[in-house]
Amino acid sequence: MNKRLLTFTTLLLTTLTLSACDGAGNNNSDNPGILTITVNNDNLNLANTTTATISLVDSNGVTYDQLVTIASQNTQVLTLNTSICALSTAHNSCTVTLTAAGLGTTTLSAAATNYTTTTSSSITVNQYATFPSIPGGTNNSITGARGVTNSSNVYLTGSYLPNGESKDQAYLYAGPLSGNSGNWYPITVSPSLYSGTTLVSSSLYGPDNSSTAGNVHFVGTYKTVSGGNYSYGFYYDGPINGSGSSGDWTNMDVSTLLNGGDALEGVIPHSTMNGIVVGNFDTTNAGVLSGRVFIYNSANTKYYELQPPVVGTTSLTAYGIWYNGGNSYTIAGGYRDPITSGDVASLVDWDSSTQIATHWQTYTYQNNSALISHFEGITTDGSTGYNLAGMSTTSDLISDFSHVSRNNDKSFNTTASWIDIKYPNSATTTANTVFENYILGVYTLSGSSNIYPYSAEVANPV
Repeated sequence: MNKRLLTFTTLLLTTLTLSACDGAGNNNSDNPGILTITVNNDNLNLANTTTATISLVDSNGVTYDQLVTIASQNTQVLTLNTSICALSTAHNSCTVTLTAAGLGTTTLSAAATNYTTTTSSSITVNQYATFPSIPGGTNNSITGARGVTNSSNVYLTGSYLPNGESKDQAYLYAGPLSGNSGNWYPITVSPSLYSGTTLVSSSLYGPDNSSTAGNVHFVGTYKTVSGGNYSYGFYYDGPINGSGSSGDWTNMDVSTLLNGGDALEGVIPHSTMNGIVVGNFDTTNAGVLSGRVFIYNSANTKYYELQPPVVGTTSLTAYGIWYNGGNSYTIAGGYRDPITSGDVASLVDWDSSTQIATHWQTYTYQNNSALISHFEGITTDGSTGYNLAGMSTTSDLISDFSHVSRNNDKSFNTTASWIDIKYPNSATTTANTVFENYILGVYTLSGSSNIYPYSAEVANPV
């Protein structure tokens, strides 16, 4: 064979080789496939483990092992038992064990030569703990929280089912957030609020510190035999065990806020701080049900209505209040958008001296305007922003911890950060209130009607 023919033959063989294989050593006529990551549980309790499956899908003819590098984008949050697995068409998946090492959110990535790197959905690590049941009862909820002045302890409020009873009773807890060594106070609503009838049930919502030593503020609701399903609201400023005189109890009377033709359907005060109470009252007028917000100033005993920022909404809520100092308060809740009919979470500043609301800002879950959300509670982040408890709806009901910062002009940042909250192995989880970087609420188990209180510590956003 002459030199020219030899060169031509070599070129031909090289061309045939290149056309037969891609850079991964696979036949070009076959399909190399794509890498995927499936995480078994993307909401972990601290120190727990789960698994992720790394797969080579839709491949054909990949006969050589493809070395896949797997990595946690934040190893302080999540660690892996291995960082390499070998995949081919015949052996197209491997399992990696993930360990929750610290609080926070991260993702996994899987990469291999000549493959597009794939990234998992977010994986969140929180620290969950079941809160103890109140002595002498079960099914205690947690609806409100506030730090005790000059102490690491907290006040918690809610209701519970006394042993042998069928109706809920209000309670106040004072002690460590763990619930292991605090004091529980079953609260009996003063008969002065409902004279002439019989008390059926009661529940407490937001607690707060009082300027009088040994006293506490809280708000709540009660139902009576004569009132049926009507919820009556009250405000209390007295001894911590609820033993105050009739003068320490105030029925929430929003009659001055009613318009002609309004029929009052119920009053629920949700939160109080520095003597200001926020809550909701429902009215019907000409067959239209409206959810409205009242603000009560215990210093001057006056009621004010918070008007919605948009015309046409029939539902506005105020579930939490935070005192910023001076005359400034921030109110958290939500309202129904009259254009989209979707529910949005909201923040607004309110001035107690002028009764003017400013800086209205709305939020939706994961900053996706197609989803609906509501803020259930608010606390400071220790800086200029706020930590919030929220409930949102996608295809499922989602509980979440949110954080919103302020801009230099004192307005609220238009986007929030979101961390999903789901008690391990629960059927449902609620986020009812927030204290520092802790969410508190209740969870249920599949096949049971009982509720269980819990706390969830999340990574501090500031």
